[in-house]
Amino acid sequence: MYPAAVDVSATESADRSGRTRAGPGTATGPDPGTATCDSCGHPAQDLAEVRRAYLTPDETGRLVPGQVEDEVERWCGSCRAHYPHEPAEGPAEGPATRG
Repeated sequence: MYPAAVDVSATESADRSGRTRAGPGTATGPDPGTATCDSCGHPAQDLAEVRRAYLTPDETGRLVPGQVEDEVERWCGSCRAHYPHEPAEGPAEGPATRG
């Protein structure tokens, strides 16, 4: 038997990141003054300005640098370690093109 339905709009719960949900569509971080990563939204203090890069397959199917966005975003160390990007202060390098 399933438990009775609960009205979550009137309750609060915390997720693994420490954010508190106070109903649909509302979340607060551990410290409202902490800046958040533009990529993942997690509060972080190690933010760096980057430009998002996209990888495209070449003729052999290997992923190679493709388009690099003009918009500057602030990313945390984890996103910079896992997703393609280039530093905001540097020009596009190699075959990457600006979008």
